[in-house]
Amino acid sequence: MYARQEAPATCLAAAGVALGRDYPKRIVTDLEGARREALKAVIDVRKAHPEYVLPDGNEALPLPEPGRTARCITRVDYRM
Repeated sequence: MYARQEAPATCLAAAGVALGRDYPKRIVTDLEGARREALKAVIDVRKAHPEYVLPDGNEALPLPEPGRTARCITRVDYRM
């Protein structure tokens, strides 16, 4: 995981940049919390729809052609 870093105020001033004016302020301020929430949401959806979860933890995506599926490789931390 990368450490959160911001440019020092002196560096921003020298470049003529003001956060929120010339460059957007951070949208996500709690990166670790946001990651936990996203992971929980994915796990909740997978639990609600086990018919799409393969025995090895990857996913099967139904295709328009009857009886056909595409195998989707799922991130290890999203597998149940």
